[in-house]
Amino acid sequence: MRQRTLALPFLIALPALVASCNKDEPDQKARSFFMGFSAIPPSNDPALQLPTLQMSSAHADAGLIQLSIPWNTLLGGTSAPDEVRTVRLPLVQYYRGGGRVIVVALDVTNGLDRSAEDPELVALGKSITDPAIQQVYREYVAAVDTILRPEYLSLAAETNLVRAIAPLRFILPL
Repeated sequence: MRQRTLALPFLIALPALVASCNKDEPDQKARSFFMGFSAIPPSNDPALQLPTLQMSSAHADAGLIQLSIPWNTLLGGTSAPDEVRTVRLPLVQYYRGGGRVIVVALDVTNGLDRSAEDPELVALGKSITDPAIQQVYREYVAAVDTILRPEYLSLAAETNLVRAIAPLRFILPL
């Protein structure tokens, strides 16, 4: 009787033990967050971009793309869909080829001084408060969304800082 009593827990646990040995299952618990990396290299050397992407691929679940609106290009006559297809889509295709989730954050203000307008707009004598500039922004957002089809899309980066230090004129009426 004692042998049966000892064998019973082992027989009950056996299916769980066999299932845990399945090589197709990951050994780690699923995270409740994505680990993502940007294509921006650690120094201002374009030759490091591809090695940076390759090194991060072993650890990334997501491809992070934070980009300033290319005001000079868009206001110079290039359509938003053409810019997105030519400049942004190849990186997204690279990320997707590696099975990564795409996360895009658009940066509407000055990336170094959140209380200021984008330097390209300032140089052109324009402002995000101008209705025509806001329309260009909307067209760019639509192109990013429809062409890149990111799983996550942020319409403005670090808006908490903008609200904390910038004048109210930067609040965008969309």
